Amino acid sequence: MTSTIKIGFLGFGTVGTGTVEVLTENKDLLTERVNAVLEVEKILVKNKTKSRTTQLNQNFISDKLTDDPEEILRNQDIQIVVEVMGTEEPALSYMKKAIKAGKHVVTANKEVIAKHGEDLTSLAKNNGVNFLYEASVAGGVPVIRPLKACLAGNTVKEISGILNGTTNYILTEMEEKEAEFNEALKKAQELGYAESDPTDDVEGFDAVRKLAIMTSMATNSTVLPEDIYTEGISGVTKEDLQFLGDHGYKIKLLGQTKINGTEVESRVAPTFLPCDNPLSSVSGVYNSILIKGEPVGYLTFTGEGAGKEATSSAVLSDIIEAARNGKHSNNFNGWSKNNFYKILDKEETSSLFYLRLVSSNPSQTEQEQKVNKSEIQNLLNHHGIELQQLDKKSSSNGKQELFIITELAKEQNVQNAISDLQDKSVELINIIRGDNSNGGR
Repeated sequence: MTSTIKIGFLGFGTVGTGTVEVLTENKDLLTERVNAVLEVEKILVKNKTKSRTTQLNQNFISDKLTDDPEEILRNQDIQIVVEVMGTEEPALSYMKKAIKAGKHVVTANKEVIAKHGEDLTSLAKNNGVNFLYEASVAGGVPVIRPLKACLAGNTVKEISGILNGTTNYILTEMEEKEAEFNEALKKAQELGYAESDPTDDVEGFDAVRKLAIMTSMATNSTVLPEDIYTEGISGVTKEDLQFLGDHGYKIKLLGQTKINGTEVESRVAPTFLPCDNPLSSVSGVYNSILIKGEPVGYLTFTGEGAGKEATSSAVLSDIIEAARNGKHSNNFNGWSKNNFYKILDKEETSSLFYLRLVSSNPSQTEQEQKVNKSEIQNLLNHHGIELQQLDKKSSSNGKQELFIITELAKEQNVQNAISDLQDKSVELINIIRGDNSNGGR
């Protein structure tokens, strides 16, 4: 006789609804694949009487809804708890309680995993249950399971990826339509790709949580989001995209980690990369992640990183894994607090750099405001910075601007040079770092 595995959902928003819909619609297929019936027992919501848009039978829904988390956490019949509430609390407290009660936990909560992954993994291991979080990094793109299983025999040397679909859409729109940042953001919001408050996306906070999770797994240590240099895309202009595009580069918001022995270089920032890099061709709301392992080499994972269908697919895969594992826990042994890795400060790293400069002294005559290319070049050379490209252009307000692409240079040297330039009344309009990884090429 086929057994039944009962599931409790904490949250019933976009992802929760999508997952319950698939569980219900594909019940026979899933029963065949798991050799057990997956049954939704209870769904925690804030308001049971709220009108909900779903393909599910309303009588079915109303019978499952509860506003009391204890109906799930204390229910001994529920074996798997799926957390799709978002935010840190009360989700973290509920997950800990579920694990201590001997329930497998599946979550899509990147904020909780990035900050508390080690504690939750250790707690699940001690309680003999599964703690699974495939959906926390790239939605429907499977990258967590490859890191903890398929690549278990590899040393991960590099992670480089487009980890946020919203910012990738905005940069694509700015490049292809020559739109200003605010125009592209407004369109992303109209299409539902960006929240009314887009801060988490456009300032890189969403991406850095995902990178922190992958870096922790790759190093078998605990790397927190605040350990990683983070910069968003709100300062990128269509002029930056156009100049770099004319010289064979594209700008992407990249999350990058390079591991060299016990030193880790990690950042989330707008990054210019050559057009032959596989990530440069990833457009719109897609995510793409390059992982370099030894001995496997470069692997690429690409797909939709957010949305109802993509994320619910990843959540469902974890539900199936937990159901198949049964009483056998299959937790990743990473997230150790004992393994020491030095996260390099930004000033200790090297990159290619794009610099956009303009004279900033309003008292100068028009002739004096013309930036002296040779003087700038000599100053940069003095700081050990070699130039790949140096162009002068007139801006819309008549000022002379300099557009510079450097060769590989030390961050500290570039910052020192910028300080000296400011002393000479030359203002930095923008600075964007280049991709200095092999990028799978």
